Amino acid sequence: MTRFRSLLILVLFVAATQIATAQPTPSIRRIGYLSNSGGQSVPDSAFLNALRDRGYIDGRNVVIEARYSAGKSDRFPEFSGDLVKRAVHVIAAWSPTAVAAAKKATNTIPIVGISMGSDPIGLGWASSLARPSGNVTGFVSGDVWLNAKRMELLKEAFPTATRVGILANPTNPSFAQEIGEAEKAALALKIRTETLRATDPGGLSKAFADGVNRQINALLVVPDGMLWAHRADIVSLAAQKKLPAMYWTSDYTEAGGLVSYAESLNDLGVRAAEYVDRILKGAKPGDLPIQEPIKFELIVNLKAARTLGLTIAPSLVGRADQVIE
Repeated sequence: MTRFRSLLILVLFVAATQIATAQPTPSIRRIGYLSNSGGQSVPDSAFLNALRDRGYIDGRNVVIEARYSAGKSDRFPEFSGDLVKRAVHVIAAWSPTAVAAAKKATNTIPIVGISMGSDPIGLGWASSLARPSGNVTGFVSGDVWLNAKRMELLKEAFPTATRVGILANPTNPSFAQEIGEAEKAALALKIRTETLRATDPGGLSKAFADGVNRQINALLVVPDGMLWAHRADIVSLAAQKKLPAMYWTSDYTEAGGLVSYAESLNDLGVRAAEYVDRILKGAKPGDLPIQEPIKFELIVNLKAARTLGLTIAPSLVGRADQVIE
């Protein structure tokens, strides 16, 4: 009887082991990631570190399929198609251009837009902010409505500015709205504007030359992924022409630009990681409300101003969230 019981226990143990080993291993989750940068920029790191803080370790329990355009936004359709072929479970996409490419590539894979422009409804990505309904959710940016505020701050920072060049990328889905909002504010401030167009890095020098020919005496750079990726070149060209300039993210002032006013991209990256986490745990993107930025930063670079021999109005310096000395 004892031998029979031992044999029975052994058989049950072997059977249990076989059943356990036959259970399928949970598939590794795949996160697609589209960025305008040429590698891991500070906002990229904010997003990726926030994922790590939530337990997503690349190569261990998740695979992050990151694609960096290095400012070449025309690569996003190719990248998006590749991510769809790799059957990623969610795509996180910086900028309106990246979201547009991802949306065109798939109507089923969830897309979390980060700094996705100001009008996802008008662009056909969502039926409402509170309940997007489709496969796109995320975080809008102040691409359009903050340009009016930036124009006001530019005039306050440099009161002698009378003709402002607006540097923009006409291939950006929000181009017309960005320019329109900035021009409306300029009209109220009695400022004349000149639109300077650049669709790729090679067009930046020509855009600045056009601005000088049109006698601009200040510059407003509006949001765009390609322009952001080449911010060091833009800051350098503005310095060469001694143009007082207002930028749309702190990355420009960190690169030597004079003044920036924008939502915090790092904050948006952290919040986007939360949405990716919720989607991977079963939430539907159409049920997650599209949110607005909540953290804004005014940064003044006095060190750059001294180098260029320019003066920034003390009233603006006194209100800055950060002053680079």
